[in-house]
Amino acid sequence: MSRIEKLYQKIKNNPKNVRYSELRTLIEYYGYKLRSSGNGSHRWFRKQGCLSIHFPEHQPIGIYYVKYALKILEEYCEIDLQ
Repeated sequence: MSRIEKLYQKIKNNPKNVRYSELRTLIEYYGYKLRSSGNGSHRWFRKQGCLSIHFPEHQPIGIYYVKYALKILEEYCEIDLQ
């Protein structure tokens, strides 16, 4: 199992305790790029032909944001490691 697969499983199994750096690593692996961050606390990530993913740079990230990011990755990046 690769490092990214382990990280995905860790986030999927415990979405309540995800750090900003972990989720960022995962979505950037699948081709998302950080858009200019601006002044607020939310960071927006974009990928051509996919929905945008955004979440705050807080520790830990809220469960809603984590589940939304995983759903987008599973739909658009064809992740199926369940």
